[in-house]
Amino acid sequence: PIIGAFLAGLAMNRLIPGTSPLMNRIEFVGNAIFIPYFLIGVGMLIDIHVVTQGWDTLYIAAVMSAVAMFAKWLAAYVTQQVFHLTPVDRSIMYQLSNAHTAVALAVVMIGYSMGLFGVEILNGTVVMILVTCSVSSMGTARAASKLKVQMLEQADEELTKDESSTHPRTLIAVSNPLT
Repeated sequence: PIIGAFLAGLAMNRLIPGTSPLMNRIEFVGNAIFIPYFLIGVGMLIDIHVVTQGWDTLYIAAVMSAVAMFAKWLAAYVTQQVFHLTPVDRSIMYQLSNAHTAVALAVVMIGYSMGLFGVEILNGTVVMILVTCSVSSMGTARAASKLKVQMLEQADEELTKDESSTHPRTLIAVSNPLT
């Protein structure tokens, strides 16, 4: 069903303009009905006793979180090296792509319903989503402030470079070209 919905979305996306009233209604129904229904359904499947009974779920969540965050960081690092970006650019890329939500949950839900995963994996995935979303939110705020400082420094450098050029410019207000 998820692959079918994805392919239907790809096919329909070309036919519906992004700013049309139909697209607004589709997004509203998806955001107001389908996504909350899915999240509530998953929330009903979570067994809190599994988390409190042993360390298995927390261990699984820690490993999943560490591997997911390291993989995203590695991808941002490789992109930084290939495109010769600054560390702040890498940090922004990493933090914006770090959060894992719908796809991870959907994949684990399919595996859980097919009997491939146990309830520990399902609960671990929910904890991983909580961890990565929290880290991503805080990290994005920190990286954005660093990016703002970097942009201000670059603007200052360009301003001083313009002031120290060999051809200074003077602005003269002329209301009448004859005078």
